[in-house]
Amino acid sequence: TFITGQIGRITALDQSSRSLEENVLIQHSAFTSSGTSGSPLFDSYGRVIGINTGGYTENGQALSGYNFGMRIDLINSLRTSF
Repeated sequence: TFITGQIGRITALDQSSRSLEENVLIQHSAFTSSGTSGSPLFDSYGRVIGINTGGYTENGQALSGYNFGMRIDLINSLRTSF
């Protein structure tokens, strides 16, 4: 299933704006649910730009439209670390 969403910001893990290398968290509005972590995030050209990693919660309840993922290029560091 393809769900449309918007990228709101790209930030460091602490949600502050930093250098390009440190801005790894993609905050997006695409619908997510339990079990969708690891799903790809596509741009309008069909390229994978990130991996969905979860959603924000408040008082144990998911906040609709407040989700996050990680930039796809971070996987390159995994390949070189072995």
